[in-house]
Amino acid sequence: MNKVLVLETSLRCYVYGWLSFLPVLGIPFVVLALIDYQRARLEAGGEWNAANRYLHCGLALAALGGFVSLVAFALMLKVVLMEAE
Repeated sequence: MNKVLVLETSLRCYVYGWLSFLPVLGIPFVVLALIDYQRARLEAGGEWNAANRYLHCGLALAALGGFVSLVAFALMLKVVLMEAE
């Protein structure tokens, strides 16, 4: 296990999780956070990860940010469709 790689990937997942809160523009960051989450878990291989809290918080933030982005997109779509009538 490359500990430095696991730590960097876990922290990057956390940052991407926060960036996923950008309305609609955050969707690519959701994908990047999920990729880094999986990469860190595979690289750690069941061993202890010092940044495990950041890794799991990054996943939770990405999920929440993705949901917020989808709701924002749906609301914008609704407004546009109401204006078209």
